[in-house]
Amino acid sequence: LIEPAVDVADMVQTILSNLDSSTSHSTSAYVQHALQEVPAVDFGSIVHQKPTDTAHMSTCRCDDAPATSVVANAFEKAQLAQTEQQSSEHQAAQQLGVLYDLKGVGSVHVTRFDLLDPNSPSVQGRLEYLLTGGTSTHDILLDPHVHGPPPTAKLPLRPSIQDTIRLFTLSKEQAFSFVLFADALLLECQGQPTDPIRMVLTGGPGTGKSQVLKAFEWFCFQHDASDKLLVAAYCWRQALVVANTQHPARSTCDAFNLNPRNKGAHGDCSDVVGPVRFIFLDEYSFISGKHLNNINLA
Repeated sequence: LIEPAVDVADMVQTILSNLDSSTSHSTSAYVQHALQEVPAVDFGSIVHQKPTDTAHMSTCRCDDAPATSVVANAFEKAQLAQTEQQSSEHQAAQQLGVLYDLKGVGSVHVTRFDLLDPNSPSVQGRLEYLLTGGTSTHDILLDPHVHGPPPTAKLPLRPSIQDTIRLFTLSKEQAFSFVLFADALLLECQGQPTDPIRMVLTGGPGTGKSQVLKAFEWFCFQHDASDKLLVAAYCWRQALVVANTQHPARSTCDAFNLNPRNKGAHGDCSDVVGPVRFIFLDEYSFISGKHLNNINLA
């Protein structure tokens, strides 16, 4: 369970801007009214706020917010359309190589990625890439402090836990959590399942919670175990932030086949969670106890 800070006011404006012509007038008017009175953008959380006043904001719990399902559905529809467009663009670009945002250079296509001095304190990534629209190959030694984390490109040899910690520059606190996950994953891959790890990662913005998750996603990918990991968030906005090519954005309703209009209803989610052994729920404070119970039942 991961909990960062969220700009709810910005999310409200995003929902309003994504109400298109296909939305019926009555529904649009209802959502507008609901947002102005009690903008319920997340399950179990209401923000009392005037649309033009972002300075004064207060929150309260309410598991029966009338606008929750309508707002969630409008936002989900807009984000799904955006995800589909990005997916088609990504598939076209993948033919040139894995897309990677190389800090200081920009978006590039990775043609080869390997490690120099693996299993040592001096481990370093070596990257060959094509510039967008270019034809000549360039290469660079990746410095994680300068260029950011490594790309989601397959290595010739699987990285060790220590290599991953160094490539993602994890702190001692981050490494503690990551090692627990990575050790359990390797045992799972060897057919030796462990007892469930029940952990809550907390901390303010920028403290590195998402970095632990991204490192574990990358580690799963390199060890051909991406299907064992499920990442979901109640808010579509945060689901998109932690998504990547191997782990598409999933809301909790989508991942666990829950009906947002009927808080007590849940369906069969075995096709999604069947092989999964690790579940990360981001922004868990937005999940009410009732919704979390429905996730557990599903």
